Parts: sequence; C-alpha cells; structure tokens
Amino acid sequence: MKKLLLSVFLTLAGASVAHADTSVNLGGTFLNGTSSTVNGSLESSREAGRFQDIFEVDFLNQKESGVQKENRIFVTGKANYALTQRNYAFVMGRYEYDEMSQFSNRALTGVGWGYKLLRTSTTKLSNEVSVGSLTNSDGTSAVIRNSIWLDQKLTTSTRFVNKFLVESGKDIFILNKTSLVYDLTPTLNLSLNHIFKHDKYAAVENNNLTTFAVGINS
Repeated sequence: MKKLLLSVFLTLAGASVAHADTSVNLGGTFLNGTSSTVNGSLESSREAGRFQDIFEVDFLNQKESGVQKENRIFVTGKANYALTQRNYAFVMGRYEYDEMSQFSNRALTGVGWGYKLLRTSTTKLSNEVSVGSLTNSDGTSAVIRNSIWLDQKLTTSTRFVNKFLVESGKDIFILNKTSLVYDLTPTLNLSLNHIFKHDKYAAVENNNLTTFAVGINS
C-alpha cells in the first residue's frame, strides 16, 4: 500500500506542475525496522479574475512496533469566487480513503462562505464555514464544516502554519496540522509538523504524530 500511495502522490504531483502555485512536501520518521511514518502533501492553486481553484492531496502511513496505525489519503478540490476583497463563496469536494477506519471510503461535497480575517505582509488568517453531504457505506448524511487557516511569518525565513478542520454530522471529525517551516531557499524548505486527528471510526480514535518533511515550491 505504501508503494501505491507514493505512486498516486507522485503522479498527481507531476500533473500539477502546470499550476501557477504548487508546493510538494514529503517526509516522515523512521525509528527502527518496525516503526515508521511516511507522509506527504501536495497543494496547487491558480487564480483567474475573481476565480481561484485549489487542489490538495495528503497521505499518511504510520506503523508502530509493526502494527499499522494509519494508512489514509485525502484528495480535495475547491473553487472560490471572490464576492468582495475579503469575502468569497466556494464549492468543494473531497474523497477519503482510510484503511484503518470503519468506513474506508468516504466522499464529501459542500458549499460555503469564506472570510479573510487578516491579510498583512506577515500574517494570513482565514475562516470558512460550509454545509454539505457525507457519503460512506452507511449512507449519506448532512455535515457542517468549519476550517481556520493561519500562516504567520516569524522571521524572513521562518513561518508558523496551522490548519484546523472540524466536521459535525452524525459524529464529530477533527483534523489539525501545525507546522514550523524554515525556508532554505525561495523554492526549498524544511518543516516540523504535528498532526492530530479525532475520528470515532478509526483504529485510533485520537491520534497524535510528529514528522519532518522536505518541501518544494514552484
């Protein structure tokens, strides 16, 4: 499965090179022969007038003492339409494969509103609220989503990034990723990442992990 996830990730990464702004991160931790974490992400966006399209892929494979803890991939697409300088409407869709969850395949679609709370030379802060539907092997249910994104420049070469997502439907799903990013060059960076996931249906309901990654921006 690791090879499959990496193949899918690298294929999507190659397909996204043509986008205006693309970042690829690949990393993990390897403690010994039986414990390892491999994670990666791809983010691509482009703008045309009032429109902006965003494409994201995240994957994670984690083992502890030879026991599989995580094996998942998220693929998300989103289209924004600027209503004002700070307000925007959007539609989104997400496919999620999670081998360790009771529902290994989940698809979500939604519409919502976003607001750019703060935009300065050092700080970017946004909030999004949306409603949608979640489909899995148990059927389809309504979901309310809220996400908050912060990108804070600490120095000329260091940034603090936090992405928080909560989805409320039949149950609560929470995903939070915190990163400390050091830019080696304008196109190459190193990052220390902490990921927290709350999922009632996963093998580990509340999972915390810390990884290192190397990133490329174009």
